Amino acid sequence: MIQDVKSVSQLLGNYGIDYNGLDIDQRENLELQGDPDKMTKALEFLVNILGVPTKKIEKCPSVLYLNTGSLKRNYEELISKGINREKIVGCLHILSSEPGVISNTYDYISERYGVETFNKNVSILGVPLSRIKEIEEKFGKRISKQALLSVCITTLRIPEINTILNICEEKNIPVTSSFFQKGVGEINEIINICLENNIEITGSVFRKSSLELKKVIQVCREKGIELTGSVFLKDAEEVGKIADTCRKHGIPITGSVFRRDASEIDKIVEVCNELGIPVSGTVLLRDAEEIRKIHKVCNEYGIPISANVFKKSASEIEDIALVCKKYDIVVTATLFKKSASSLEKSLSYVRDNYGKSYMIPLVVVTDRTHLERVFPHLDEKGTLTSVIASPAILTLKFDEILERESLISSIGEDDVVNGRFNPIYGLSRKKYDEKKKSVKKKGAESK
Repeated sequence: MIQDVKSVSQLLGNYGIDYNGLDIDQRENLELQGDPDKMTKALEFLVNILGVPTKKIEKCPSVLYLNTGSLKRNYEELISKGINREKIVGCLHILSSEPGVISNTYDYISERYGVETFNKNVSILGVPLSRIKEIEEKFGKRISKQALLSVCITTLRIPEINTILNICEEKNIPVTSSFFQKGVGEINEIINICLENNIEITGSVFRKSSLELKKVIQVCREKGIELTGSVFLKDAEEVGKIADTCRKHGIPITGSVFRRDASEIDKIVEVCNELGIPVSGTVLLRDAEEIRKIHKVCNEYGIPISANVFKKSASEIEDIALVCKKYDIVVTATLFKKSASSLEKSLSYVRDNYGKSYMIPLVVVTDRTHLERVFPHLDEKGTLTSVIASPAILTLKFDEILERESLISSIGEDDVVNGRFNPIYGLSRKKYDEKKKSVKKKGAESK
């Protein structure tokens, strides 16, 4: 059905949607494929019943003319399958899926990839099962499961996917999901730009067009900024502003600064100066308001403000502090490597089975499942007490501990030396391999 521009613009305007804000193709599709009655019903459902923000509809106007009669049914089916409203609203096009697509795809993906897949890629629910299976059959052995599902949600044809994979394999480039957001020609151009400028080819460079990439590189050259992956999260103009802002405040220009825009960095610096917090890379993981909250929580629980605390939100810090209080241990920076729930599992296991003397930071940040294998083994050997003095042994996998025990025994050394585990347990994997070869060589020479 062909509609005139004025009527379409007026209809959208009644619901707060800016017709002129849509791109040309979207406007044409609405005029050519949109039915006024169906569009009105779709808008009523989306805006007045579901409360979908108009900006979301402007990003996905196809929901107003493709399979509009299925919107309500598809929404209810998604909700019944545990997909939350926010994810649906952020991915409106799946509401236009043909009957049966969501149900069939959900069942297949749940069984083959796990329900957690939908937390990262809810768009896959709008992809017909036939396309998923065809791509699996043709490319399943060439790319990871995550990348494969990302390919499925694109409009790329089989020959195009094959060409992209051939390019990656030819140039020995790891295949990531973002590769498939571009056409073949554009991918080739971006790869060549990266190779010419000695830029590591990661997913972030494919977030830009080749033209945008060149502009970012030019600004980085002018500002003396290292060409790392995170710099490509921003456009060229913003990269320049961030560099100027960092230099103004004496902040080293590292990858983490590009996770914020220049105005956010200004606010963060202002709050940090007010609270006496040095501005470091991890501080920039949080916005100004969250930094205030973190400072308040740390003061309440007597937690020293170090770089590690900013790896967690204020609420996560408080949860960890409450766990530490429950088990009567001091909160240290090391503990922020784990969540409160993981920490409590390890603490309860150690306290209930081995006592408080073993409840030291480098022990309790170890996953409970690992502790449940290593502690009984060391206890049986009579060497468990050495964990207190040298807990680094817990960073080894259980099989690695057994292997090193065997090597130590073969050369006639003790597991424990002066109350600490034999230095062989502390060797890096590379150094350990060298030690193992050396021992083997000496054994062969002595025969």
